[in-house]
Amino acid sequence: MQKEIANLLNQYGLSGNWAIVVIAAIIIALVIRHFLIGSTLRSIKKLNKDMYKAATKNYLRKSALGWLFFAAGIAIAVLVWLGQLPFKGCLCDICWLFVSLIALLLGTYLHLCFYVNGIVDVLKQEENPEVTGSAD
Repeated sequence: MQKEIANLLNQYGLSGNWAIVVIAAIIIALVIRHFLIGSTLRSIKKLNKDMYKAATKNYLRKSALGWLFFAAGIAIAVLVWLGQLPFKGCLCDICWLFVSLIALLLGTYLHLCFYVNGIVDVLKQEENPEVTGSAD
């Protein structure tokens, strides 16, 4: 199966094009985000654009861990795609792709959690302006 995919990719000149992996990962993450919290974000934006901006600002301050997992997942997938994985002897390529998928999903999950926490923090501040920060 792996050889068939590799032959198909070679046929279209995509065998070493790592940008495809990166673009696919970003599109998948955005689609997941859209389905899970898209309607909530649109509702908040309609309700109060300042709250939406504040929630996004809170999210951006906390999102480094999510970006780390997301970047690790993409890096592993790209290295498997190019066949240059330094730890190739530890696991097979399919296993590394599974590790990559887990890292991408974990990164996306953390981003969603941080966004929701940012929204909750803003709602707490709107309800009680004396409350600052999150109560994690």
